[in-house]
Amino acid sequence: MQVNSLEYLIFVLIVLAMYYSLGQLFKIQKYVLVVANIIFFLNVSGLKNFIISLILIGVVFEAAIIVEKYNCEDKKNLAKVFFYGATAIDIIVLCFFKFYKPALELIDKMFFRTELTIESIIKPVGIAFFSLTILGYLIDVYHKKGVAEKNFIQFIQFAFYFPAIVQGPFCNYNEISTQANKQHKLDLRCFEKGLLRFLWGATKKIVIADRIAIIVSGILGQDDNYGIIIFYAFFLYSFQIYADFSGGIDMIMGVSQWFGIELPENFKAPLLSQNVTEYWKRWHMTLGRWMERYVYYPIVFDKKIYNFSKKIKNKYYRNAFSAVLASIIVFILVGIWHGTGWNYVVYGAYQAFFVSFAIIAEPFYKTIRKRINLNNESISWTMFKVMRTMIILIFGRYLIKSSDLAQAWELLARTFASVDGFRLLDGTLLQYGLDYKNLLVMNLGICVLFVSDLFKYKNIFIFEWIQKQDWVFRGLVCITLIFSIIILGIYGPEYSESMFVYGGF
Repeated sequence: MQVNSLEYLIFVLIVLAMYYSLGQLFKIQKYVLVVANIIFFLNVSGLKNFIISLILIGVVFEAAIIVEKYNCEDKKNLAKVFFYGATAIDIIVLCFFKFYKPALELIDKMFFRTELTIESIIKPVGIAFFSLTILGYLIDVYHKKGVAEKNFIQFIQFAFYFPAIVQGPFCNYNEISTQANKQHKLDLRCFEKGLLRFLWGATKKIVIADRIAIIVSGILGQDDNYGIIIFYAFFLYSFQIYADFSGGIDMIMGVSQWFGIELPENFKAPLLSQNVTEYWKRWHMTLGRWMERYVYYPIVFDKKIYNFSKKIKNKYYRNAFSAVLASIIVFILVGIWHGTGWNYVVYGAYQAFFVSFAIIAEPFYKTIRKRINLNNESISWTMFKVMRTMIILIFGRYLIKSSDLAQAWELLARTFASVDGFRLLDGTLLQYGLDYKNLLVMNLGICVLFVSDLFKYKNIFIFEWIQKQDWVFRGLVCITLIFSIIILGIYGPEYSESMFVYGGF
């Protein structure tokens, strides 16, 4: 049940009808959501995975209550046992479903033949999201930054919240539970706001991302392509994955707004980032927030690491040591979170290099800027930094788009095997699945993405501005988006909704 499918939309509308009729009448809206969450999970993952996921959530739920109860001076060791035990179980379950393919192959080779096959195992929907979400909740309870939930039904409502479970965004416990426990009345303006967000997300996914996917697959699917056309495919892929992921999140946030629940923003103009560090503050912001809160800062403020850094003589590098170490670990984990191959490990290391190098080289950069009297805020220098960052990120895409490290190196080698730039202008692009009209729509879509990011970068939120206009203008915007999806969407005679790229991660 993909978010961009008719089946999903019908399911949401049925739940909404129950939510605002029976749920509002008998004040049981949160229970309507719980039932909807369970039905959605069962439909996508099946009964076996539901039971496994429910047991995992139950373990964390009970562990949090016990940890909170015994997290005092005389019984702190007992609290530690339950905390680390539940944490280990959560991580083991996540790693199994994340790495079950190589794990099964290793078991078969080294120990015994198992009756389990790779094809017989279906990964629970959203395992990469809800396992980290409930782990963050447990960590907060352990460090007394949150209160343990005593109602298991309400905890299920948080862990299995169906709009967010497939691809996020990551939420703290209070971000959902506090809102979901309130009774919501049907607010037409709020519903309209969610509709605009949903339609804009669907436009990004169905009109822009799925159209770009055709030409990207066409170019990379031919082994005789070399040079700049390979680089162009990855340039387009950067926009594809952005339109795909942010479009899905927009649809999810729109659906959640229909239920009166606001989810945290996940993107803020990442296309205009001036360095890799800034990019990761603007891209998948809730994952970055999770990593920052539960991995980065614990490393930065660790006493053992601080004591070790005292051996460094230079004051700047002594202070920067823990930040560099934390950045390396965080981005390696981010790479592994995206996938299981060595290409994802290298992808994490690639991002870590640029983030860490920026910290290490900052004194040198500062000296150079001062000597050449460079205006760091000038338009020309800003444009250079944006383009430089874009190129760095494009080469990083080689690693996550490829099936393995060998294919990534092969594509990289083929990119530099030729410098024939005229192939982008001589009509060659028409060989890869899109005619002139579709190429025009694709390029216009990319321009729209860029302009929307420009507004957001300047803290101008288009949806809020639209909401302030009269009903005629708002209606025209909705109608325009609907017809754009219907007329310009990528469907075909045997259309089947395409999977979201980040759903695979």
